[in-house]
Amino acid sequence: MERDHQISGIVETISEMAAIMRDLSTLIVEQGTMLDRIDKKVEQVSGDVKSGLKQLEGAEKVQKNTCGWICTVSLVALIVLMMVIVVLRHALTLF
Repeated sequence: MERDHQISGIVETISEMAAIMRDLSTLIVEQGTMLDRIDKKVEQVSGDVKSGLKQLEGAEKVQKNTCGWICTVSLVALIVLMMVIVVLRHALTLF
């Protein structure tokens, strides 16, 4: 009788352990799925960062070229303005 009671206790404990192991297995599978998703997101972000870096490098080149053109146009406009002032002064001194 006592032995049957002990065996029943052991069987119950083993059943509880089996349920715990099934739950643990489910958790492990779910975590594996989550890790796969995280891995895919990391790869996607890596590609996005590389693409962003290329775009920034292109924007930097455009900005440098634009700055050169703005300086050149400003200098030409300043020279033309100075020439107009000199011509006007010279014309006013003649009259």
